[in-house]
Amino acid sequence: MQPKSFLTQESVNNRKISMKSFSLYKVLNQDMSNYRLHCLDNRISCLKYTRRTKSQTSSFRPCNKN
Repeated sequence: MQPKSFLTQESVNNRKISMKSFSLYKVLNQDMSNYRLHCLDNRISCLKYTRRTKSQTSSFRPCNKN
């Protein structure tokens, strides 16, 4: 009987899966930070907008999800 090598097909597949999920996680993180930046931009423009108009404060609220 041969000793089980570390690189069995299963472990290779597992590693591939974990690498995949890690890259997916990275992509998701990237998206989240982009979304946060986008929210921040919107909030800043929203503040400028409300400062300019001084009315309709509650109606103009883009991106209040965090």
